[in-house]
Amino acid sequence: MQSHSRTVYLVLLMLIYFCSPALEARQLVIYKSHDYISRNYEVQNFTDTLQLQAGQESLPLLMSIYNGSPEAPSFKWFRIIVNGVVLATEQDMRGKEAASKDISGSIQGNNLQVQVEAGGVPGANLWWTLSTGQAELSYASPQQVMQGQELKLCGSGFPSAASSIYVSMNGKQVPVLSASANAVV
Repeated sequence: MQSHSRTVYLVLLMLIYFCSPALEARQLVIYKSHDYISRNYEVQNFTDTLQLQAGQESLPLLMSIYNGSPEAPSFKWFRIIVNGVVLATEQDMRGKEAASKDISGSIQGNNLQVQVEAGGVPGANLWWTLSTGQAELSYASPQQVMQGQELKLCGSGFPSAASSIYVSMNGKQVPVLSASANAVV
C-alpha cells in the first residue's frame, strides 16, 4: 500500500516538473523560432519548419511575437504565415516591441511550413514563441490507488484532449481515460 501512495506522489511530482514555467509564471514554451534578421532594405522572405509533438496542436496556444529590442530595430511590417494561414502581422503589435496573440485551433499537424515576409531596415530583428498554459495540480483522488484502479488528478489548465496527455506510473505509461481543463482520469 505504501508503494502505491509513493507512486501517486511521483506522478504528481512529474506533472509539476513537466508543467514548470518557462516564459511567464503561467506559460510553458513549446516552440521558439530562430531570429529573423533583415539583411537589407528589400522585402525579406524567411522559411522554417514548425515541429510540434503529437497532440500539441489541440492545446490552447499563445503566440508571443518580439519585433525589435533595445539593441536591434524592428521590422516596419511583417507577416507570419503557417501552412498558408496568416497568424500574425505588425498590426497585432499595436506599436509595441512585444505582443501575444491567441492562435488556438489555427494550426494542425506536424512539420508545418512557416513563412515570414517582412520589410525593414538592415539589422531589424523578429522572433516568436508558441506557449501553452501551465497546468496546476490541486489534488489526486483517491490518494492511494491499487493497480487497475482509476486515479483522478484535479486542477486547472490541463489539455482537454486525452491524446495530448502522457501519464506514467513506475516508469510505465498508463492509459488516460478522459480529460478536461480541470481533471485527468
